[in-house]
Amino acid sequence: GKGEFTMEYKEHLPVSQDVQMQLVNSYKASKGAE
Repeated sequence: GKGEFTMEYKEHLPVSQDVQMQLVNSYKASKGAE
C-alpha cells in the first residue's frame, strides 16, 4: 500500500532518540516490504 510519512508531529510532541529510531526502522521495514 501507499502512504505518506511525515515528521511534523515532532513539533508538537518531543520524541526521544530511541523512539525516533524505532519509527525510522519501522518505516524502512514497511517500505522494504512493498
